[in-house]
Amino acid sequence: MRPHLRFVRLSNGRIIERQTFAERPMTENATKKQRGFQKGQSGNPAGKPKGVRNRATLMAALMAEKLMQDDAEEVIRAVIEKAKQGDMTAARLIIERIAPV
Repeated sequence: MRPHLRFVRLSNGRIIERQTFAERPMTENATKKQRGFQKGQSGNPAGKPKGVRNRATLMAALMAEKLMQDDAEEVIRAVIEKAKQGDMTAARLIIERIAPV
């Protein structure tokens, strides 16, 4: 039986034939090296706990919170003023905060 072949285009434009990975003959030693871990064991059992947030996300949230603490009242007054002037985006923002759907 002829092994499965695929054609590969190299960066210089040449096309060559290669055996597919599944059809390459492997020794017992090669399969052990590929596996790397014992069967049924994950690569990092301790791993990252579920629910832990990324450091960049935490920093962005802290910065946003600090900015809002300093100017929260001014921002709210400005949005309310814009809504009174007819800015529908500002009005929608206020309504969504007062009565979320």
